[in-house]
Amino acid sequence: MPSPAVFEREPAYLLHRRPYQDKAYLVYFLTLSHGWISALARFSSRLSDNSLQAFVPVFLSCGGQGELLNVRSIEARGVAALNHPEAQVYGLYINELVMRLLPPHYVVSRLFNCYVKTLMQLGEPHQQELSVRRFEMEVLKTIGQGLAFLSHRYKIKIDRRSCYRCEPDAMPMPVRAAATAAANDRNKHYHGRTLLAMQEGLPDDTEAEVLLEAKRMLENAINYCLGAKRLRSRKLLGYLSKQRSELLPVEKQ
Repeated sequence: MPSPAVFEREPAYLLHRRPYQDKAYLVYFLTLSHGWISALARFSSRLSDNSLQAFVPVFLSCGGQGELLNVRSIEARGVAALNHPEAQVYGLYINELVMRLLPPHYVVSRLFNCYVKTLMQLGEPHQQELSVRRFEMEVLKTIGQGLAFLSHRYKIKIDRRSCYRCEPDAMPMPVRAAATAAANDRNKHYHGRTLLAMQEGLPDDTEAEVLLEAKRMLENAINYCLGAKRLRSRKLLGYLSKQRSELLPVEKQ
């Protein structure tokens, strides 16, 4: 879908930026009405480095021809949603998720609203994992890949006490208990209660064990969509997880 030649004061968030020649950046924004776009931002009296900050809600104005637009102005319409380094790591992850899984200019206002909601929730440590899992599901549903059983087009009865084999873009198949499955196959087995919780959008009271299984399933689905490529921000998430585990108190024997 071609990008419009001009748009004014479009609600947007900066996803990524990288230097381009002298006093300029290639910038990538998620917008409400035009999906995610790429543009060239040249520094001027109206546009400075401080204008290009991630997680800050802005009004974006662009013009030009072709795929690469020119940024005309950026007006802050609020303050940064994420100020804590840990929350920013999660924010970088969902930014990369958008750019790697969605094609440019793919307009889904529901996903934009989900992105905004996710940023707000990432500021609360106890909601971070849950909000990221919900965003991952929303992205997969938006592109129509990864987890077929989440689509409303398919009706499947799931027993919360049973175990299922789940592979990307295939319907869940009942299997023997995950605990007795072959070690090399166990990564594809999940409890019925996890599948049901995901179909319900992962409620606020989702159990930790269910959330952990959902994380594994969603990671497999995202890797399937990406093919041989992997998300760079996953390394940061892995480091964050390691740091958390090292801070946990050691039980006395």
